Amino acid sequence: MNRYATTDLTKRTQATKYNFIVYSSLLASVLMSLFGVYHLVQNTYFISFVELFSIFFLLANLLYLKQSKNISLSGEFFLGITSISSLIIFTNGGHDNTGYIWVILFPLVAFYLQGKHHGLLWILSHFLTLIVLCYFIDSKVLQTDYTYALMQQTAFAYIVIVILAYLNEKLKDINYQYALNSHNEITSVLDNMQDTFYRTDATYYINAITPSVHALLGYHSYELTGHSLINLLTIKDEREYFNAILDKNSGHIKNLELQVTHKNGSSIWILVNAHRYYSSSNEEVGIEGTLKDISEQKHYQVELIKLNELQEERINNGVKQLRKKDELMLQQAKMAQMGEMISMIAHQWRQPLATISAITQNLSISAMLKEPISNDLLNEKLSSVNSHVTMLSETIDDFRNFFRPDKEKNSVKLNNLIHKALDVLESSLNKHPIELTLDLNLAQPVMSFQNELLQVLINLIGNAIDAFDDKQVSKQIIIRSFLREETATITVSDNAGGIQEESIDAIFEPYFSTKETKNGTGLGLYMSKLIVEEHCQGSLSATNSENGAIFTLTLPA
Repeated sequence: MNRYATTDLTKRTQATKYNFIVYSSLLASVLMSLFGVYHLVQNTYFISFVELFSIFFLLANLLYLKQSKNISLSGEFFLGITSISSLIIFTNGGHDNTGYIWVILFPLVAFYLQGKHHGLLWILSHFLTLIVLCYFIDSKVLQTDYTYALMQQTAFAYIVIVILAYLNEKLKDINYQYALNSHNEITSVLDNMQDTFYRTDATYYINAITPSVHALLGYHSYELTGHSLINLLTIKDEREYFNAILDKNSGHIKNLELQVTHKNGSSIWILVNAHRYYSSSNEEVGIEGTLKDISEQKHYQVELIKLNELQEERINNGVKQLRKKDELMLQQAKMAQMGEMISMIAHQWRQPLATISAITQNLSISAMLKEPISNDLLNEKLSSVNSHVTMLSETIDDFRNFFRPDKEKNSVKLNNLIHKALDVLESSLNKHPIELTLDLNLAQPVMSFQNELLQVLINLIGNAIDAFDDKQVSKQIIIRSFLREETATITVSDNAGGIQEESIDAIFEPYFSTKETKNGTGLGLYMSKLIVEEHCQGSLSATNSENGAIFTLTLPA
């Protein structure tokens, strides 16, 4: 029997039989009382006595049933009373010869209360008695108004009722067995599931729990039946909390983790689920749900927390070490940037220093040869030296302010800036027989950084000068400036043969140089592109022509 079903089948059957005996006895008592009074008025004292006597036995049987709860024996008494009463009423004809109705209903009661086998014995004895009575009535031994045809119909109807009642009981047995098998399957599943299934009444006292509770809490099922679920599942301090959760959620709990005490006294963690269940009449019966041991998961959680804390500590230590390394790398980067900046300054100073050196050498040679030097020439040379010294000073300021975000642009005339760059490179141009062609058409000034653009132009023109081979006879440099589509453009082209195709994409990278034999640093074009694109919002590119290289500088007009 499935002890976890909402109502036990056997108990439900017994309760139904109990109610049938009670209500049938009361109804029969009422009907027999009415008939008894009627027959008493009609002066049929015998039948009236039988009916009143039957009432007495029916009520006495009810008192016995209430005291003993013995449904089987009380059912026997009930059948005996109804059997005798129905046959006596049949013999006396009943009311208007309707006594046969009482006897043909007897098989239904007999099968219902006693089942197929025991009920058949009752029916057989009852039917044989009925046949004997019919014989006496037909023989005129008993005086009634029954006709032979009516008695035949009564016997036939009795047999039909017996057959139908038997088939009905057979069908009930089949349904009962099917329900019993289904319940037993559910019971087997519940008994063998790892999680513990439980069921309580409305006051949360356990009325059913699966055997797996022994593995969970150390108790057998029978030890917990009738005990409070709240007292079982919670330690003393948590009982009010658990009870409050049940009341707050109308008996529904999902994945509640509780720490409970095992029978051996140890503490374990369980996962509790619960929901209310209802009877067939939709009345609240109690709660049911599952219990699951999660002590191992809790242990892993604790270990995981410890592992996470250890990992976090390791990460923090690693971060501290990385910060120390970052600080060291930052210092190294600062030193590298300082060295790079010094290299850039040295690169930018090379041309002005070369010019100053050439002027001083010329003056020294003239002095050694005692050549006359006019005041105008001397002032011109000194002014040139002073101009280049000023440029060197401005170069230092430019590099010092190179990464400052608050620098302000000023109005720059690019044609004048080109001439200024050529003045710086005057000695280099004079040293080589270079044909310089200027096609300058930028009268409109642009907003930019003058000194930084001057460094760019010096780099571009200086690179064009350095690109020539000493053996090359015809050396040409063409500088053009023009306005095209609101963009100021300057091109510096030469006929030195151009840049190798495999190197043209790398010439703007830092420390890449094609002038190893001429002490190139590889920083000039890198700095020039950085100045033009990052600071001046322009562009700087290089291409090859038929005879040499073309560098194109564009700026917003």
